[in-house]
Amino acid sequence: IAKNFYVEFLLSLFGDRQIKKALAKNSLKKSSGFVLALIISSNLKSLRTIIINLIKLFNAKYGKIKMQSFKQYYIMNAYNLLEKEVQATYGKTFSEKIMKCTLNRSALIEVLR
Repeated sequence: IAKNFYVEFLLSLFGDRQIKKALAKNSLKKSSGFVLALIISSNLKSLRTIIINLIKLFNAKYGKIKMQSFKQYYIMNAYNLLEKEVQATYGKTFSEKIMKCTLNRSALIEVLR
C-alpha cells in the first residue's frame, strides 16, 4: 500500500501494484505530442491555479479545458463506503476520513485476493 493516497489512487486506477510498471504500461509515447495530467484536488481554486500554471509552463495551446469538481459521494460510491463508516473514522475533515477509508478498503481487497 502506498503511503500517499494519490499514488495509491493512481496504482488502483492503472491496476498495477508496481509504480514503474504502471507508469510504463499506461504512458503515452514521447513522440505522441500529447500530455495527460490527472490532478485531484479538494480545492477548486488551487485546481484552476495548477492547470493555468501547467499551460503556461508548457506553452500549451488548447481549445477548452473542462474542469469538474470531484464529488465525495462518487468516491464513496466507487468504494462502497457507507456514511456511517466514514463518520466513524478518525480524521480532521470529511475528505481525510474518506481517504483513510479508501486506503483501508484497498488494503482489504489486496489481502482478500
